[in-house]
Amino acid sequence: MRKIYTIDTSNFEQDQLHFSLNDNEVNLQLKPAGQLIADSDDFAFIYLLDAGDDYHYLRFPPSSWENLVHILQKGKNPLLRIGEEVIELTNFYEELEMLVYNIEGNYNYGQNLSKQWSNTSRLFSLNRKTKRTDGGVRYRLSGGFYNGTMGNIFKSL
Repeated sequence: MRKIYTIDTSNFEQDQLHFSLNDNEVNLQLKPAGQLIADSDDFAFIYLLDAGDDYHYLRFPPSSWENLVHILQKGKNPLLRIGEEVIELTNFYEELEMLVYNIEGNYNYGQNLSKQWSNTSRLFSLNRKTKRTDGGVRYRLSGGFYNGTMGNIFKSL
């Protein structure tokens, strides 16, 4: 049976973002599926966790989006703490970068989700998006540019 875990706890350890899964179940056998999707009905980003027979959802509501901006700024995948175990949420950064580029100004995800993300990214100084000639994206940050992962050749929109 699919389960949805809402992220409400996070902390930084040595400049690495850690999310905590607050669940009473013992021996959860979850593996990162490497895929992030948008839930435009509930205004959330969902990271898929492979539970063997099905997928469980790791839900990131707007209250956690400041941490998502941090992921874009640092270019690192976050870690997930499940009890005593810590796993890397593989491909999270790349999926998030692609997803937010597609969401901003794109009402196919729902006008409210698009506006909510735009407001969050502006609030945390991740607000000027330009398309790169190699197909990637860059964001203007306070004090400079965040270049993403695919090179340093840029073309303004």
